[in-house]
Amino acid sequence: MLLTRRSFLASSAAVATAVPTHAAAGLYRSDPARTGCPLTSGLPHLTGAKWSYKLGGRQHCTPALADGLLVSGLNVYQNLYALDAETGKPRWEFRTGNVASPPTIANGMVYAGSGDVRELDRGLFLAIDLKTGQERWRLTTGRIESKSPLAVDDLVYLASDNLNLYALDAQSGREAWKFHFALPHYMVIGHTAPAYADGTIYFGGSGMKLDGTTTYAALFALDARTGALKWQFAPRGRANVRSDDRLQDMVAVAGGVVYGKSDNFLFAVDASTGRQRWIFRAPRAITVPAVTAGRAYVGCFDGTVYVLDSASGAIVDRIPLAGYCDTAPVIAGDIVYLALGANGTQHESWLTAIDLRSKEPLWRFQPESSKGWSFVSPLVTDGRIYAGAYTGMYCLA
Repeated sequence: MLLTRRSFLASSAAVATAVPTHAAAGLYRSDPARTGCPLTSGLPHLTGAKWSYKLGGRQHCTPALADGLLVSGLNVYQNLYALDAETGKPRWEFRTGNVASPPTIANGMVYAGSGDVRELDRGLFLAIDLKTGQERWRLTTGRIESKSPLAVDDLVYLASDNLNLYALDAQSGREAWKFHFALPHYMVIGHTAPAYADGTIYFGGSGMKLDGTTTYAALFALDARTGALKWQFAPRGRANVRSDDRLQDMVAVAGGVVYGKSDNFLFAVDASTGRQRWIFRAPRAITVPAVTAGRAYVGCFDGTVYVLDSASGAIVDRIPLAGYCDTAPVIAGDIVYLALGANGTQHESWLTAIDLRSKEPLWRFQPESSKGWSFVSPLVTDGRIYAGAYTGMYCLA
């Protein structure tokens, strides 16, 4: 269940992009640029589970942490919940629709999208008071909201399934602007959560021609204060374009480069001009990258983390894994944290920490409840890791 091989003090990672100061644990992928590289010492050695909490349903999203509260959501029993981060005891629960993407904590509030898979027109975007669990405001979008919102300064950004990207006042929910990202004669079949860097919002949308003959994937760069379009980009050099080739999950921004993924492709675009720098094709489906210090770390379903040079996209290293990787890696210092899985008579999944220098595993955690279900991408903080596996939430120390 638990294996520790060696330990060391992890140094803080420098994120190569300018972002405003935010509580790293309140935003999915650690910062507004979605780099997946939190500025934390992480957990280089593991004692075990400090606490665990049995949930009332399934979860598919990484939790958010602020002011001693851990907040996540359930996508079947339809609620947001908050736990005491130190003890794991429940603090509040808010009944809503399915919550299938990580919530965001900022400005003393929890921002989350929800919906009902049985009634697609019942989508909501909610702002919940962090301490009390009471609703502060809501936006009725008319579609299931399935992407993690982004909070930057006094605005909250939501790429909605109703084909609009909204910028909302963080305190009141009043619309500052919205951008309609559907292209003429196409129906949208997917979009990403937004990312932010240097006054610009980046996100992706994908669509299919109404006659079903062609698909598109496009990145958008918008002025964060006005919503004005700076540039729009469609990746070149893709092979075997199919109807399910679409921009997925979210984009990441670091060192003047925007990264987007689609199935087994990762492409890099100049953040200022929107010109493609390179495209990488992996053998199998890939994860959202973690990006730091001129490198992009991409987990792959073939059991490898590919380390790519940010300037050229060339493979500079490979980290072999003991199973397939289908959740986004997190890098803190010289350690990569990720969830792995293995197929057999019964699917198994576990969390692991790997030394980036030696490529050796430092520890592995696999609770009994993870058998048959996958972990979500872990939330890595100083001396703690919070992660969910199906119906359980765990605090590792």
